[in-house]
Formats: sequence, structure tokens, C-alpha cells
Amino acid sequence: VDGVLVNFLERALKVIREVTGVEYARDDVTDWDIFKCLKISQVDEDACYRVFESKGYAQTLVAYSGAREAIKQLNSISDLYIVTSPIRSETWTYDRETWLFKNCEIFKQVKI
Repeated sequence: VDGVLVNFLERALKVIREVTGVEYARDDVTDWDIFKCLKISQVDEDACYRVFESKGYAQTLVAYSGAREAIKQLNSISDLYIVTSPIRSETWTYDRETWLFKNCEIFKQVKI
């Protein structure tokens, strides 16, 4: 999801700036481990994760332009599966599924 449907990095860089006071650019991130490649201290990383783990955070991320349309097209011709790794949060999975439903009409609710 991140980096394909949603721009997790831009929002993460804003959180890092708020926590550390340092402005980083997308090009500064050269590895999947954002904190490692930016040499962020463990204390600051933990502070950032507290924001990422907060209730509703995953629902605030911005979709890439065209993501909704691309998912709709793919879903019309195939069985579509979304693979993602949750952040260690009590609500991340719920928030991510809610985001996917609202932004890409994935995980439509089924009433039993």
C-alpha cells in the first residue's frame, strides 16, 4: 500500500520534522528503514512511532493521484489482494482497511 497507493513517506517526513526539527527530503530516504538511513535517534524514532500508532493516523494518509481509478480497473478484471505490513498499533489494521474502503472501495462491508 505504502509507496504504491498511499504516500506514506511524505507524511512520515513531516512527523520526523515535527519531532526532530530537521527537514529531510524524499531523496534522503535511500532504504525502506527510514529512521536508519536518516540516522534518527531511537528516542526520536520512538516519538515518531507514537504518532504513527495513534488512532486514526492511517486514515489521514493521502492517496496517490490515479490510485482509486487504477484499483477500480484492476478489480474489474481480476481478484485483487492487498498486501501490507501493519505498524505496531491497536488500530492500524482497522484504520488501513477503512482507508482502503474509503479511497479505493476495497474491503466492502459484508452484512451477515
